[in-house]
Amino acid sequence: MSLTRSFKVFLIITFVLTACIYLLGLNGVFVYDDYMQIVNRKQLHNIFNFHDVIFCGLRQNRVLQNISIAINWTLSPGKTWSFKLFSLLLHLINGSLVYIWLKKIFSDKPYLPVLAAAIFLIHPLQIQSVTYAMGVIMLLYGFFNLLILNIYSKYGITKFPLLIFLLIFSLFARETCSLIPIMLLAYEIIINQTAINKIPKRKWAIILSTSFFMILINNLLSDPGKSMYAGVSGFNMYPFWPHLASQLYFQSFYFILFLNPNLQSIFHGNPSFNNLEILATIAGGLIWLLGGLFIFIKYKKMPRTAFLVFLFFINYLQANSFLQMVNPFAEYRLYFSNLLLSILLAEILYRITKWLSVKTKSPINIITVASVFIAYFSIYTIQNVLIWKKWPIIFSQAIKNYPGNEYNYFSQGIEYLHAQMPQEAYENFHQARILSKWFYDDLLVNYFLTAIMFRNNGNYSSAWKIIEQIDKDDQKEKLPQQFYTFKESLEKEMKSLNISTENHWEKEAEILKSIQSRSNIKN
Repeated sequence: MSLTRSFKVFLIITFVLTACIYLLGLNGVFVYDDYMQIVNRKQLHNIFNFHDVIFCGLRQNRVLQNISIAINWTLSPGKTWSFKLFSLLLHLINGSLVYIWLKKIFSDKPYLPVLAAAIFLIHPLQIQSVTYAMGVIMLLYGFFNLLILNIYSKYGITKFPLLIFLLIFSLFARETCSLIPIMLLAYEIIINQTAINKIPKRKWAIILSTSFFMILINNLLSDPGKSMYAGVSGFNMYPFWPHLASQLYFQSFYFILFLNPNLQSIFHGNPSFNNLEILATIAGGLIWLLGGLFIFIKYKKMPRTAFLVFLFFINYLQANSFLQMVNPFAEYRLYFSNLLLSILLAEILYRITKWLSVKTKSPINIITVASVFIAYFSIYTIQNVLIWKKWPIIFSQAIKNYPGNEYNYFSQGIEYLHAQMPQEAYENFHQARILSKWFYDDLLVNYFLTAIMFRNNGNYSSAWKIIEQIDKDDQKEKLPQQFYTFKESLEKEMKSLNISTENHWEKEAEILKSIQSRSNIKN
């Protein structure tokens, strides 16, 4: 069998294997934001009530996501199989678009499109985007990026009307699709090597201006009222420098995560910055510094690599901004960023194969080497797909890695919070606080979100108790203004309803100390 034929067979097998693995988890459950956006959002339960679907009350600007939710709920009310099947089909389409695009720009490296597309499809870091119903947002985002990239790579601006239509249409999928025109401009300058003064200014002004339609869409489809997360998106409880340092640390950790699937779908606390973590933070800073210099210096000599690095940065930045990226409910944000690492790993595998062939003086088939890695990733993909079938065991790895300590309770609190069960969330967060003896950053944010949920559910006393606990705790840093604004508005609401703000804090503090001392004796 020729090498070209072997590549085709290998890719087809990977597509089939990907489909079979994800079909194992077809009848899973709703988790996390699924409750808030899907299960408890009755406006999205019938696609034929189109007005309600468009004006559903939450994340209204993500029209295409909400339409897909409505269609899938109509097909399988209360069940997840249609959501997961739709996401799987979209993932397979995206894998095809990856292959087609890479085949065009790497025509001199026939192995690269095949291996990269295969890794992109099967890698366990893609699991959440396919198995988590709300993860479809990243699949839609990836689809529009890849579709527009394919069209532009083939036709440039000769298909100008189609391009403008797709750019505007993509904005109804996810806000960050407004960055696609910048990606296309980078493609024109880096890949096509077009000088800035040679770019047709009128057409490019129109292309770039499509991003501003996001402002119009947001105004027309802004969410009415207040949701659990209203005013909290990007709620930065971290001081600036530690926050920046943690992001750089996670940049390094992301590469480790990609190669070590055993670290996936577990909670990773904010780094404490021991010597190893400080080195990882420095390495993360160097990745951004050297990556930026590489794009600037080498874009003429190594245009394809420079563009891929740019593509990674522009997608990773938005996936990770403000939020801790590496945790059980945010790995799906890395869906499109994983493309560069898939390409990088494919190239490394090819070079290792060539090196081994020279050293052993016997030809080694690249497909054989790649198959070992595909099998390795497949094992973890199967494992995680099965974990995601039943929500009580989604955190099984977190519990395994952090037995009997605050991360165990914190992880379960997160799950209850997203399941719209604030009392259970509070109890787990409260236990995590007792064990940790401190409101660490992640716990503080989620305590605050629990208070918001209590308030939205009309349980003002519980909301006030949490706010008082946060405010009276020995904080190292001043809390952000959002906290005090919420506290003031909550206090006014309670007074207007004649609800007491007296929480008997001193008694609760004594009880907390008693529980804490017993916990210390037990440990």
